[in-house]
Amino acid sequence: MLEAMAWKTALVALCAWLAAFLLRHRSAAERHMVWVAAMAVMLLLPLMERSAPAMVVLEAPAVAVPAEAAPATPFTAEPREGQELPLRIWYTGAFLIAAYQAAGLLALAWHRRHLRPFPGQPHGVYLSDRIRTPMTWGALRPVIALPAEAVSWNADRLRIVLLHEQAHVARHDFLTQLLASAACAAYWFNPLVWIGARAMRREREKACDDAVLRQGARASEYAQHLLDIAAAGHAPAMSVPMAQATHLEARIRAALNPAIPRRRPSRAMCSALTLAAFFAAMILVTVKTQAQPGAARLSGSVLDASKAVIPDAEVLLISKTGKEITRSGPDGKYSFAGIPGGDYAVEVRARGFAVLSQPGIRLAETEARLLDLTLNVGKISETLTITGKRPPAATPPAVATPQRIRVGGNIQATKVLKMQRPSYPQHLQQQGIEGTVLLEGIIGTEGNILSLRSANSLVHPELTKAAMDAVSQWRYQPTLLNGQPVEVITTITINYKLAE
Repeated sequence: MLEAMAWKTALVALCAWLAAFLLRHRSAAERHMVWVAAMAVMLLLPLMERSAPAMVVLEAPAVAVPAEAAPATPFTAEPREGQELPLRIWYTGAFLIAAYQAAGLLALAWHRRHLRPFPGQPHGVYLSDRIRTPMTWGALRPVIALPAEAVSWNADRLRIVLLHEQAHVARHDFLTQLLASAACAAYWFNPLVWIGARAMRREREKACDDAVLRQGARASEYAQHLLDIAAAGHAPAMSVPMAQATHLEARIRAALNPAIPRRRPSRAMCSALTLAAFFAAMILVTVKTQAQPGAARLSGSVLDASKAVIPDAEVLLISKTGKEITRSGPDGKYSFAGIPGGDYAVEVRARGFAVLSQPGIRLAETEARLLDLTLNVGKISETLTITGKRPPAATPPAVATPQRIRVGGNIQATKVLKMQRPSYPQHLQQQGIEGTVLLEGIIGTEGNILSLRSANSLVHPELTKAAMDAVSQWRYQPTLLNGQPVEVITTITINYKLAE
């Protein structure tokens, strides 16, 4: 998971760099939007990965069964250290970065408690004795905080500073900075994410500089104000300061260059960028669910003691989190592909053969193992009853007092009264798609199916839908326990196979 996220976020960052390069002759606000979209895609990827339906194509029909729904198997496995160590390192790094960012937000909350209104200025503009440079923060109630000496600034500087900070508020730059900070915490191990967040901050400040210059400020005077304010002091973490020494030279050069466009992003560009980000995320998720880089593979043949193949044998692959199931084909071969590395056990069942249980199978992340499974003939038992005569009793037995005893266990099994055969979608037949659908439900006291659900996921969803649509119409004769109808759990297996 971490490896997949690393290369996908790197790909997103590289695409953002390419887009920013292609837009180098456009405004800074447009390039800033590119980076905002890139950070949003990075944060959406893990959520979309978890919610995306599995689309792994197996060579033999296979479905996933929850661990509690499958027969218990005497199998235990220790957690793999190779899998846990990277996760522990990631959790540690993410926690430290998030803790630093949380400390910055707490510091801003503390600063907010010590703000005082700036006389003669609009609501939301405050003075503070604890800061040295103008800044803004806050999502729902943004504030513009100016150092205490701002009361002695001339009208020109005060106007320019307020225009810059108001541009931050209008552009919701505090929220976009939170977005970039979250991406840095989640992908702290990826240097391209940090470099992208830095580029995003640079374009953000340039975009606000452009907003001030669009209001008629003289570029030379504005550049001088930036130099003076940047030398004043340091801003707390997570705030949006007006000027700091970082990238100050590039900002001044951009402000003094009259050829640089300073327009806002158009609605058409915003829409196009949103669509591009959405499709980029969908493509990256599709790559995950279809290719599953780094997934293991287990395949082989099911054989009898004479090494002849056994077709249509049920093969279960059991892990600590669940089970996979498939059946051997006419040639006796079975296959599990796209499974994560880890510890597994295998169970094989076939009519007339003893159940084979083979634990202790460890697969590496990218391993493709060939494992043949040999079944022995099942045991045969016979019961013979020898009947003799009871010897005569020495004395007549005493007559016992009659007692009424409630006898239970009188069960009348259910049976299907109405069966709707599932359809086999024509286009899936043409594509050669087969599969086994496992359904679980409850036969109600009136003979209808209740709480019908699919117990597997690694099967084509249209096969599952066709099976559920048909089975939901089935009607049963209810099961009777001591003459009373009771609800019973049922498992229904629908095999979709193509004739030769």
